[in-house]
Amino acid sequence: MKLLGKRDLMHRYEWRDYRENAQEVSGQPDETPFDPNDGHQVLYMINTFAEYYDFPWRTSGLMAESILKDALPDELSSQILVMAWLRGKWAKLK
Repeated sequence: MKLLGKRDLMHRYEWRDYRENAQEVSGQPDETPFDPNDGHQVLYMINTFAEYYDFPWRTSGLMAESILKDALPDELSSQILVMAWLRGKWAKLK
């Protein structure tokens, strides 16, 4: 089950249309480009991250959203790089 949905996000995003199993919003993070301004991609990243850490609380997903929105370096452009960076940032919060 997904931790967050479109209505849960705190920031404004673009909402592009994707086919059901598009690489940008499904499967495991890989070299697919990540767009932090696309709400579907942000939800995918947050929910994949939440599944990895087994987050039980929506607030954890919202914290991940804030980290992505406020601190993501521009040079991190693929899903796998963003996920690794987010894991590192999260580990420093503990």
